[in-house]
Amino acid sequence: MSTRRHRRLAGASNRLFAFALLTGIFFSTQVLPQPLPTRLGDLNGDEEVNVLDLVILINHINAAQSGAGVSPAGSPGILPGELVPFADMNGDAFVNQTDIDLLADVILGLPLSSRPITFEPASGSSEVGVTVRPKATFPRPIDVSTLNSNNFYASFAGQKLPARIVPAPNGTFAWLFFDPSMPNASQVQITVDGATIRTLVGTPLDADGDGAPGGVARASFSTVSVVGIPGTAVSSRIVDPGPDLVPRTTDDVTLGNGCNYLLPIAATFKSSSKPAKENAQFLATTTPHSLGSSGNALLGSTGGHSIRSPIEST
Repeated sequence: MSTRRHRRLAGASNRLFAFALLTGIFFSTQVLPQPLPTRLGDLNGDEEVNVLDLVILINHINAAQSGAGVSPAGSPGILPGELVPFADMNGDAFVNQTDIDLLADVILGLPLSSRPITFEPASGSSEVGVTVRPKATFPRPIDVSTLNSNNFYASFAGQKLPARIVPAPNGTFAWLFFDPSMPNASQVQITVDGATIRTLVGTPLDADGDGAPGGVARASFSTVSVVGIPGTAVSSRIVDPGPDLVPRTTDDVTLGNGCNYLLPIAATFKSSSKPAKENAQFLATTTPHSLGSSGNALLGSTGGHSIRSPIEST
């Protein structure tokens, strides 16, 4: 953007905020909860997004942030709950100064930026644990009642994997809980079809972030191999890094005749039924194939100890 254009937009924005302030002082702004708007940012239901909506948003935030002795002190704001999603311009489930700035941009004719669903594990990840629960974070809060196994699912070799959908209460993300676990040493794909998922403002979810309602987002990753190799073994110990969460510092190790670990953790390799000894040493037989190629292995706690992250295998 050129310096001249930037200055013009900045000047227009400043004039817009000044006009909004004067409008809020001299005119009472009515919030109409019914019927619900059809456009993001239309807070008074007049089917237009203009400075009156900006006044409502500013008053809503000021009321929500008001302190003791200021009416309405401690209120959630002036917007009814069903209208709050229409004030959340960036879709982060919060209504704040950022939304005021974005609403002002929309009034000035600047488009809102679009972003796609983000996945964990990220697409292209490898050696993902078979018990991992994939997570999809939505670009806007959704109506969780519109999520189902046809628009949010995992598949392997073209077949859906049995999973339970567990959404966040505020609709910002959802997990897939598999039962049974994902297949090992496999390519798994996560799919989100935004056409049948509704946001809290009633529009189809822009899953692929192209700026149009609907769209499909996908992510693929490979799972770790858990097949054991006969005749192999790994000997090591599992220790807690201590309250500072930094391995091999004074709260979890002392030096003398080698390293003396102060916080051993009882653990068991999935491929072995032998628990660790009291000093956290263990012997795992028939080690997973993936351990030979990457050095990664999954360990399970037998309980009785508080596990902090990260856990160090020495």
